Amino acid sequence: MGDRIAIFNQGRLVQYGTPREILSRPANDFVTDFIGNDRVVKMLSLFRVEDVVKTKACSVGENELANIADKMADLGARVCFLTDAGGRAAGFITAQDMEARGAGVAPETWLSVAAGRKGAFVQEDVLLRDALSLMLELDSDYLGVLSGSRLTGAISLQDIRKHASKKEGE
Repeated sequence: MGDRIAIFNQGRLVQYGTPREILSRPANDFVTDFIGNDRVVKMLSLFRVEDVVKTKACSVGENELANIADKMADLGARVCFLTDAGGRAAGFITAQDMEARGAGVAPETWLSVAAGRKGAFVQEDVLLRDALSLMLELDSDYLGVLSGSRLTGAISLQDIRKHASKKEGE
């Protein structure tokens, strides 16, 4: 496959460029119709999670769950990932979880909440399209990002939305 695309209409060149250029800035209505209404979703196939990942993710070990609210507040984090005794990602807790349950929640409750999201992780080299699909499947606004079994960061639905709406050159 080539890395540039030429779109013709009735034998006349209408637009020539990279897939990202064409998807993010269609030259006219013909190109827009040609590439389809799902062009923003198609753009998600051009990028990997590692292009978007936030590398400073909040994380706590199982023995730190009693202090999770303080740690999230100190970091200004909306999500905090739980790691097991072996340092492997084991789930996460969101600020929304905290707000819904209030203060004084037992560490065992947080462990249970986080464990319910044990599958909410993707490898860094996964396409953004696939990360979004997993978020929708899990009804989650966040995913942990892994390199092998090591937590390297976090990605949110908002991160994907912002990245997908970028125009070429931004």
